[in-house]
Amino acid sequence: MDRLRGRAELAVVLGTGLSGLENRYEIELSVPFEELPGLGAATAPGHPGRIVLVRDRPLLLFLGRLHCYEGLSIDEAGHPARTAAELGCKRLLLTQAAGGLRRDPPVGAWMLADDIVSFPSAVRGGDDGSREGSPPRDLVSAQLRNDMLGIARDRGIALRRGTLFWTTGPAYETASEARAAAELGAAAASMSALPELVISREEGIEAAVLSLITNQASSVAGGPIDHESVIRMAAGGIEPLAALIDGLLGFRPGRKI
Repeated sequence: MDRLRGRAELAVVLGTGLSGLENRYEIELSVPFEELPGLGAATAPGHPGRIVLVRDRPLLLFLGRLHCYEGLSIDEAGHPARTAAELGCKRLLLTQAAGGLRRDPPVGAWMLADDIVSFPSAVRGGDDGSREGSPPRDLVSAQLRNDMLGIARDRGIALRRGTLFWTTGPAYETASEARAAAELGAAAASMSALPELVISREEGIEAAVLSLITNQASSVAGGPIDHESVIRMAAGGIEPLAALIDGLLGFRPGRKI
C-alpha cells in the first residue's frame, strides 16, 4: 500500500474488456488485487485483477473489478472504492460494459449514469443492518458528472445520459426482465458499479459511472447475448475513454496543463 499511497488523485475501475486502456500509458507499478488488504483475486473473464500506477499522470487504474455474483457482499465487491480512498484518491470513475435496454443509446455508445435503479434486497448491508433497503439517491457525484459532460462537450465526445439498472447477476436479464427495467426508466443494464458507489459515498470520495453499451438486451436484440462478444466490443470504447480521463486530469493532446 505504501508504494501507491498519495500517488494519484483519480482512480478508474476498468470493467469487462476495458483493461486494454493500460497499454496507452507507461506503467510505473503493477500490483495484483490479492496483495492489497481487503481485495481478493478477480475471477470474472475480462478482469485481470491488478492495480497499476501510471507514470506520467496522477492516475490509478484498477484492471477489472469484483462482483457480487462472485459470492461477495456489497462491502466486499465495493472494496476497490475503499482502497482508492485509502490510497488518497479524491475521485473514482467506474467504467463498465452494459447492455442497452432501448435502441438509444446504441451499441458502441458511452452513457454517463444519472441514477441507478436497483431492488432493495440486492443492496442490503451487513449483519448490523446499517444499509437496509434502497441506496441513497445521491450516490453519483453531480460535480464529477458535470465535469465529465463539460469535457465531452469540449472534446467532441458523444456521451449519452441515462439511468442504469443494476442486478447481482451473473445471468443476463431475460427479455421480460429487460422490458420491466426499461419500464422503470432505465436505459442500460449492469451487474457492477453499485457496490463501489455505495462504498465511495461512505468514504467521502466523488464517484461516477460510465457505461459502454456493448450489446443490446434480448428484449431489443431478439437473440442470445455472448460474453466473448461483449469483451470484443469493449475494445472499441477505449479511445474516447482515454480522452475523458485526460480531461479530468487536466491533460490536453500534446501538452500538459
